[in-house]
Amino acid sequence: MSIYEAYDKAYDAIPYPSAEKIRDEEWAKFQQAPVPTMSMALTQADLKDLIKKREAKHHEEVKVLLMQRRDDYYAATTQVNDNFRKALAKEYLRTSEKSKEQKVWDMAWDKGHANGYADVESYYQDFAELVNP
Repeated sequence: MSIYEAYDKAYDAIPYPSAEKIRDEEWAKFQQAPVPTMSMALTQADLKDLIKKREAKHHEEVKVLLMQRRDDYYAATTQVNDNFRKALAKEYLRTSEKSKEQKVWDMAWDKGHANGYADVESYYQDFAELVNP
């Protein structure tokens, strides 16, 4: 098994936070939440205003939740990429110079990441041959 296959699986296992799915899940919770009751009678206009404010607050909470989940997603994918990079360096590089490792990774990532980890690994292997003693 190539190095990239394990990292493809790890990356694919991280679900991307869908805004639509989060909105639907949170809207269902919002609708089930009890509506605050008032001891005094509300006019129709006051009630509409209360509902608008409650919905606006809910939408802001959903935005924050979506941003948090996306931050978590990007942190998880960054960790997978970092681990992939370390595994490639361990397998293909015979130099401990950080600047060379950085350059090999940057070039391999730039050339190959659009096509997946397999291409990144292939380019990394090729570029590592240029800097290995």
